[in-house]
Amino acid sequence: MVKVQFIISRHGQTDANAQRIFQGSLVNYPLNDTGKRQADALAEALKHSKIDWILTSQFDRAIETASHVAKYHPQAVSTIDERLREISWGVADGKYIDEVDHMVDPVVDEWNAGDFDARVPEGESANECKARVVAAFADILAKVRQNKHKTVFINTHGRTLRIMMAILLDKTLVTMKKYKHTNCSYHVVSVDVDEDNTQAPVGPMELQFVLDSFYVHDHLSAI
Repeated sequence: MVKVQFIISRHGQTDANAQRIFQGSLVNYPLNDTGKRQADALAEALKHSKIDWILTSQFDRAIETASHVAKYHPQAVSTIDERLREISWGVADGKYIDEVDHMVDPVVDEWNAGDFDARVPEGESANECKARVVAAFADILAKVRQNKHKTVFINTHGRTLRIMMAILLDKTLVTMKKYKHTNCSYHVVSVDVDEDNTQAPVGPMELQFVLDSFYVHDHLSAI
């Protein structure tokens, strides 16, 4: 068995974040100047982490954040996986939070109460997001075994990060609320992986992940 570490981070700030606009999977903003400084700080914090694989969603804000981190890890392979995208907020995507929180807040309340099939109109439920994240992580684990990766950096999005952390550590979405995040903060989890490729593939729900670091954000204090 070999220990593999996953650094799971949120992207840097965009103008949508700064202007309090819902930014799900239907809008694509680049980093703003603050976001670029946050990404630089994240990269500096992780420069000694020996990252050998970098994964992001397809969105500019995640790809650009990861590119800052990649400067310190030129040997790392970079991969885009669309299943790591943010949850779709449906009709709320691209709208000011104050204008649509009457639609979004009740859905989040339902998630917190255990109804993970709730959704904003035309949006995605927490269970649907979970399904694609679980599928993505099953493939990630298979490639970790195949390519013998040891330290994997994942740059994703706020709600997707909460869902990812909850399923890896707790195997349930009930706890996703507790996984805090801000732009360019990160969590670190690890898991023992059998590198014997003759063994049957194992998904994230079957493995015991360990929390190594929770909501690391001290590197952002000066921004």
